[in-house]
Amino acid sequence: MELEYDRFSRLTSWKWGDLTESYGFDRAGRLSEIRYGDGSAMIYAFKDMFSSLVSEHVLVWDRYVVTVILHLHETCHIYFCSHTV
Repeated sequence: MELEYDRFSRLTSWKWGDLTESYGFDRAGRLSEIRYGDGSAMIYAFKDMFSSLVSEHVLVWDRYVVTVILHLHETCHIYFCSHTV
């Protein structure tokens, strides 16, 4: 297994045979994306630089994008776009 870390000792990627995953962090040090070896990804957005609650999830796979917007004390909105990323 191959592991890579950034200058803050956070795991940024791993590889084990054909399996891979990589991780991205925002300026506040929060996990902001996970990218998988098949090209799919999970991207997280936060309301502001001080919040630890995720306000939006974006799932990317194949040619599709699904955006889930979360509102505190409200319903969840899901947007599905079938366009090439």
